[in-house]
Amino acid sequence: MEESDVARLIERTPEGRDQAILKLFYTSGIRVSELCDLTWSDAIRRGEGGQITVFGKGGKTRAVLRLSVIW
Repeated sequence: MEESDVARLIERTPEGRDQAILKLFYTSGIRVSELCDLTWSDAIRRGEGGQITVFGKGGKTRAVLRLSVIW
């Protein structure tokens, strides 16, 4: 999928939860299963942005930093 197609998809999604999910998914590179397992407690403010902690493939936990634009 081209970047312009993804941008158009995100723009056409109503603002709010669904658009935030798509932006997070696209910019973070996390897997669908990791995205589905996220809870509010996995998100921590960090400076101008934030960090999400994901539990993923192979039982590994990793931190993903997000820029303030997405946060």
